[in-house]
Amino acid sequence: MPNNKKGFSIIKGFSILTKISFGMITPILVGVIFGKFLDNRFSKNNLFLIIFTIIGGILAFQYLIIQSAKISKNDRR
Repeated sequence: MPNNKKGFSIIKGFSILTKISFGMITPILVGVIFGKFLDNRFSKNNLFLIIFTIIGGILAFQYLIIQSAKISKNDRR
C-alpha cells in the first residue's frame, strides 16, 4: 500500500498549491477591479488602480507567508 500513500501525498500537494494560488490571485484581482472602478468613477489617471493593486499584492504576500507557516508547522508534526 505504499503507492496509495504516495498518491495521497501528490494530491495533497496539488491541493495546497491550488489553495495558495487562488488565495494570492484573489486579493490582487479584487484590488485591480476596485481600483479601476474608482478611477472611472472619479476620473483619475490610474491612481486608484495602482494603489489598490499594490495593496492587493501586499495582502497576497501576507497570505503566502501565513499559509507557508501553517504548512511548515504541520510538516513538523
